[in-house]
Amino acid sequence: MPSLAIVNIGTLVSGDLARPLLPADALVIRDGHIAAVGRRAELDLSRCATILDANGGAVCPGLIDSHVHVVFGDWTPRQNMIGWIETYLHGGATTIISAGEMHLPGRSTSPAATKALAILAAESFRRLRPGGVKVMAAAEACRQIRSRTSPAAWFVGRAGACGELLDAVWAPALTNEIAT
Repeated sequence: MPSLAIVNIGTLVSGDLARPLLPADALVIRDGHIAAVGRRAELDLSRCATILDANGGAVCPGLIDSHVHVVFGDWTPRQNMIGWIETYLHGGATTIISAGEMHLPGRSTSPAATKALAILAAESFRRLRPGGVKVMAAAEACRQIRSRTSPAAWFVGRAGACGELLDAVWAPALTNEIAT
């Protein structure tokens, strides 16, 4: 993926409450991640395929919508719509977190079916970013993991269904809980 530089930034919002604004006017993005932040004169922009002039505008982290209901890819049966996830990017959301895949028509509520659907959603969104939006799926399984009631739910979380959001927080406690 080519590198991109954003220059002539008027205000760079960090997303860190302890340091909300950064003393920088440029940033470099490589492989989809911020690789460098600083003053344009101090950054090496020679390898950047594109240089975007922000014209003194603000650059902010993307928003996170923590309550959506994804089912399969970018299709939602509830509204019978394709392409709805891409519209989130237009509103500034770069990450969405599934509150459960419950809108699948005829969805079984058995624990096994719920886990299977959660794993399927998580696996599909590992490789799919509709419109560039990151989707953290399988919140249904994450709810079970949060309740710490099921060794099977712990396994789903450790297998990656909950992604990085909960894994680091719950895995150590659950490992100890399952072992005892």
